[in-house]
Amino acid sequence: EDLLASWPDSVEPFNSVTLTILQHLDKEGLSPQQALQLSGAAFIPVAHASRLVAPQQLFLRLGGAALAPFAWEVPGQFVAQAVDPDADRVLAVGLMTSKMTNSEFEDSLAELARLVDTAGGVVVQTLRQSRSSPHPQTVVGAGKVEEIALAAQTNGANLVVFDRDLTPSQVRNLEIQIGVRVVDRTEVILDIFAQRARSGAGKLQVELAQLEYMLPRLTGRGQAMSRLGGGIGTRGPGETKLETERRAISRRIARLQREVSDLQAHRHRLRQHRQHQEVPSVAIVGYTNAGKSTLLNALSDAEVYTADQLFATLDPTTRRVVVPDAVTSEPQTVVL
Repeated sequence: EDLLASWPDSVEPFNSVTLTILQHLDKEGLSPQQALQLSGAAFIPVAHASRLVAPQQLFLRLGGAALAPFAWEVPGQFVAQAVDPDADRVLAVGLMTSKMTNSEFEDSLAELARLVDTAGGVVVQTLRQSRSSPHPQTVVGAGKVEEIALAAQTNGANLVVFDRDLTPSQVRNLEIQIGVRVVDRTEVILDIFAQRARSGAGKLQVELAQLEYMLPRLTGRGQAMSRLGGGIGTRGPGETKLETERRAISRRIARLQREVSDLQAHRHRLRQHRQHQEVPSVAIVGYTNAGKSTLLNALSDAEVYTADQLFATLDPTTRRVVVPDAVTSEPQTVVL
């Protein structure tokens, strides 16, 4: 009765398999709250798909090694997955639409895997689907969502990364059905930017980009932060908390935008001063990991960090280089 009473109404269905697992956990001395906390959202996809999965596998899919001691009580064979707590185990998901060629699709997925690696994660499996256009609610079809949910539990994945931009509602729908955190390609890149930014200007611009990305997605946390509903016990200050956080982020964004504007004005004045002094300027531009920092080091001994990674260096670097004049052969200073 305690287990049933503590089961959240938002998780359905509550079937005999999930009840059996909770009973095993309860037998080991865990309270209903601890049992639910251990399993968490993983019950959402597994309970829905349990008719397809052997019960003994559910122990490992729900809690990984934490539930392995209990799996022997259920007959059958199973294989345990060792999970590294220091690295995100990622499922990469790609959607090939009619507007993409197969080579473009595969190249984009390969780059996504490198982005995840640069961010500190490990891609444990890549899933693909071909559709004429993305599903408006979940990007991929319902069957593929179930496949992703089962793959996440089988591989012990704690993160699903989609190789495209997702709307806030799509993220909410996918997280509810899959049971683990879902991010898109942009969020992975912003995470890399946050790790790589070293200068004050770089950190400022990265924080602004992250907050502007986060603000419309705060509604995805509304269910957790709000208690508004249609009955006793569902009303409360949750929505106020959401609105308070939204206003705080909006104020922070406004302040960062003013600081970025001041930074741009300062850079504009420096640029005007160089132009007034008639100092030649050369810019090295190119795609990430194209070798810009390597070239800069070769030309100027800048000692900028280089690595075979995407976005290994984020902040722009300026160096003065002395080169011979093309006509007079006299030394000439160039800003690189």
